Amino acid sequence: MPRRLSLPVVLPASRLTLARARKQLGGPTTSHGDAGAVVHVERGAETALGVILWSDAAWCDVWLGEDITKRTRRDSVTPAVAPRGSPMAKASLAARTFASLEEGQDVRFGTTKGRLIEKCRWGALVARPDGKIFAVGFQRFVGDA
Repeated sequence: MPRRLSLPVVLPASRLTLARARKQLGGPTTSHGDAGAVVHVERGAETALGVILWSDAAWCDVWLGEDITKRTRRDSVTPAVAPRGSPMAKASLAARTFASLEEGQDVRFGTTKGRLIEKCRWGALVARPDGKIFAVGFQRFVGDA
């Protein structure tokens, strides 16, 4: 009798759902506070340069590069300046641009156009005209749609 082999099965639960996409983008939010501000933040025993993606009166989410975001108390960060043309300066501009977008607005990411349907802390859900929905990080949005 031939030996039976089991092939790996991808379960539907492993697919990216809208709820998981929202969570990966930091969760829904309506305000971005000081988005784009360049700051110093403690990272372990050192101080790192970062960009605020979202903040309120008490907390802020600071992007440190390489897809690392740290939530910290707002009063624990200090203003800083990013060198012109540096990755932090570019991220600062991208964060300010993203913060200025509004839900329902037509946007572009890469070569794809769509409608911003829900803003989250670090990105947004964008629907293409064909109904496909994308989870788009704050740095992927480009100019005017």
